[in-house]
Amino acid sequence: MTKSKGLLLLVLGLLLAIFAMENWHYPSPPVKFLGLAFLPLPQSLIIYSCLLIGFLAGWLAHARKVKRQKKD
Repeated sequence: MTKSKGLLLLVLGLLLAIFAMENWHYPSPPVKFLGLAFLPLPQSLIIYSCLLIGFLAGWLAHARKVKRQKKD
């Protein structure tokens, strides 16, 4: 890894940490889904988990597409 990539990752990590510290508020009503109330999680944790789920879904879709292309 080059120094510029390392520096970029360090800056990105710092920005994510600052965002998490500034948005570590619990939502007033708990998050509800299909009538079930979940534990009140901090907003930054909810945002990060949504980003992670989106990244994993995109990565799995890409892997499936590559597997299909190799099969044909």
